Amino acid sequence: MAAAGTAYATVYRDDVATSAESAHDVVAAADDGTVALLSYSPKSLDADLAKGQSHLTGQFLTYYKEFTTKVVKPAATENNVETKAQVIRSAVSRLSADDAQVLSFVNQSTTSKTKPEPELTSSSVKISLQRVNGEWLISSFDPV
Repeated sequence: MAAAGTAYATVYRDDVATSAESAHDVVAAADDGTVALLSYSPKSLDADLAKGQSHLTGQFLTYYKEFTTKVVKPAATENNVETKAQVIRSAVSRLSADDAQVLSFVNQSTTSKTKPEPELTSSSVKISLQRVNGEWLISSFDPV
């Protein structure tokens, strides 16, 4: 009986540690990806957009490439748009072995040629992630 209790406690603790570690990894990936997606400067635009792409997977990666090429790049270069994002708080709302969902609260500061004073906005985002080759990548990014 004591051996069964010890085995249960050991397995239980391993599950808790793995779950807590996975949740931490998912939140870190969501936070890093959010900042990369929403932060860019005309001075380093290509590198900034490539950094954003490195956090994405699937159809969202395809959408992001097209959107940044057609919308973000022209606006950022023509209007000198610079934006910086900061994740204020994030929490895991769903977690399994290979997919997860995180709710994040984000502040963003944007300047442009026509608005040189920083314009601050706050938003909340539902972020879906998939584990791809051991790495958590963003598969959808939806304002809520």
